[in-house]
Amino acid sequence: LSSGAIGSPRLLMLSGIGDPAHLASHGIDALHDLPGVGTNLQDRYEVGVVNRMQQPWGAMRGGKYSPHDRHYRIWKWFGRGNYASNGVLFSLAMRSRPELQETDLHCFALLADFRGYYRGYSERIRRGDYLSWVILKAYASNRAGTVRLRGADPKTPPEIRFRSFSDAGGDADLDAVVHAIRTVRRVADSFAELIAEEEEPGRQRSSDDALRDYVRANAWGHHACGTAAMGPRDQGGVLDGRLRVHGVTGLRVVDASVMPTLPSGNTN
Repeated sequence: LSSGAIGSPRLLMLSGIGDPAHLASHGIDALHDLPGVGTNLQDRYEVGVVNRMQQPWGAMRGGKYSPHDRHYRIWKWFGRGNYASNGVLFSLAMRSRPELQETDLHCFALLADFRGYYRGYSERIRRGDYLSWVILKAYASNRAGTVRLRGADPKTPPEIRFRSFSDAGGDADLDAVVHAIRTVRRVADSFAELIAEEEEPGRQRSSDDALRDYVRANAWGHHACGTAAMGPRDQGGVLDGRLRVHGVTGLRVVDASVMPTLPSGNTN
């Protein structure tokens, strides 16, 4: 089974593998009692600091993200230029607290207006007069998320609840992202004369509490994992160390749902 951190637990539950009480509430016979299915949903946190510049970037002049613009021709003919790049202008990795063994924050700057993923988000990144810092909090503490069925019909979308920042360690995650916002602001202060306005979160949000509220309301992620995790069955595990579903012969899960915790910043 390889249907992702949302699809795999959903298919297991529709097939009668999961928490018997939850399955029974939707009229599904429990063929195998495995309550860990669909629990442990997690992701790392991401948030943007978006600056509108006084003038468009010269490097982005003529960039339409189209095969008809000059940047595309430079890339096609010579393999160089903007389209040979991943778009990151500047990047840094750091620890949110000195005692941490691993860097848990990755911050990178894009010459684009990027505020996360939503319908139509890619139209905004065509603008050439913005600089956006993308802040990624690795090793996040959220383990309270769930994927649950809304019904027994396979065409019915599942209920997905991340419950961000609600688990133990949520306050530390919030403070880490706030620390990163303050860090990229200090970098931006070194070329403040080029910036017209910080639009997100906005410099009017200057206190720790205001920034925590902003992060809590706006953080996103797109590396979900953990909903059919490896681990002991009596501790909520769904799979053994060879990715075999506990107690079910001939069935493995092979996707991001198998990860007990999210490794580093990204699931890849």
